[in-house]
Amino acid sequence: MTSAQPVKFTWTESERSLLGALVNPDCDVYAAVPKDPDPSELFENLSLVLRVHRYATRISGKLKPVIGRFLLLAKQFPESYRDQGFATYGAFVRDYCCDALGLSRSALYEAKMLAERLPDLTPQQVDDLGVTKTKILASFTRSGDPSFAGYLLEAQEHTATGLLKRCIERGLIENGADHPVCIVIQSNAAVHERWEEFSSRPETQAFVGSSSLGAILDAMIMECSASWFSEYAQKP
Repeated sequence: MTSAQPVKFTWTESERSLLGALVNPDCDVYAAVPKDPDPSELFENLSLVLRVHRYATRISGKLKPVIGRFLLLAKQFPESYRDQGFATYGAFVRDYCCDALGLSRSALYEAKMLAERLPDLTPQQVDDLGVTKTKILASFTRSGDPSFAGYLLEAQEHTATGLLKRCIERGLIENGADHPVCIVIQSNAAVHERWEEFSSRPETQAFVGSSSLGAILDAMIMECSASWFSEYAQKP
């Protein structure tokens, strides 16, 4: 099976009520979980929260290209953040987007990359494609490429796994996903110990979503690219 159509949900009143409760700071959703649940209602309630979680995740994905475009505009118009008390773009991202609002630098980097490379994709198209297929497209093509329309059609017609396999077979992805390599970095025993401790921490692997050392290194590069470069660009 190669076709991957998004699942369509018809929202019930219970689902709409839960969504409303989640955005209400005075509502304790966790308090609604019974200590001694009725087994006959357990599956229905679990299904409810899972469906709403999926919907909330999709909302987050649809907002990514919008966030990215606003970040690009903020870089073009520095008065937008300077008027709010942030001296540099890096300070705005670090102090406001990350520290105050809790977004990760890697998430902001992905949003900006999406806006830069695939600006013609609408939020609805991003939602229909899903996070994985959108990231695959952004890794090797741009909206202005002559072949972009064909790549987009392939992404719409295949699963994420199928799309990745086709891209690897055709040599479209050249970021190391298709040809594994061994990276040797000269350092010392203390740095090696810190790397072993850092990369094996459950918090690190949970944040990256993988225990792969390559995935952890890639996430670190994205995080540093989003912070170091923006800071350097603002220096006089």
